Amino acid sequence: MGAVACSFATPESGGYTNTILLTLISARPNCIWRDQLGVLSSRCCRGCLVGNAEIAATEKGGEFARGLERGRKAALALFEKVRADEHFVTAFAPELDIVVFVPKAPSVSEASVLSRQVFEAAARHDLHLALAELPVGLWEANLGAMKRDRETMTCLRSVLMKPEHLDWVDRIWGLLSSATDEVAVARH
Repeated sequence: MGAVACSFATPESGGYTNTILLTLISARPNCIWRDQLGVLSSRCCRGCLVGNAEIAATEKGGEFARGLERGRKAALALFEKVRADEHFVTAFAPELDIVVFVPKAPSVSEASVLSRQVFEAAARHDLHLALAELPVGLWEANLGAMKRDRETMTCLRSVLMKPEHLDWVDRIWGLLSSATDEVAVARH
């Protein structure tokens, strides 16, 4: 459990910024989320959306709920592609819109290095992922013979929080595959 403050402007505030404090509850304790914008940035963005939705008093099954559902469907679709691919290992199915995975490697250390390389290659292909440092225990059921030489593993993280991401899953997968192939070629 953690807390984050999000700031946003509402029409009622006359353009002034309102700040709300959100409590984040994670089913996966001790996760450290990092990306190019800073710790917890995507959680904060989603929190602000939730905060705005509560202020706007959206209704069940409304536009906001449909958008969240499309984001979750996109995450599940990407997760299934990653899980079925021989080049990757997944930790767990997405609870909402975040998919985490690593390239298969002989060791946790090597998988962490490959994650960084795929992250950089993906950016060159205009696919902007993030990196997360997660405890190896979250991956235990899926690591197989991978040597556990570290307590945490650097993994790739994709956040599919926009409704239109559902329409882009195949394109995202194509860019990820190209970036992964680029890293594989460079290593050999």
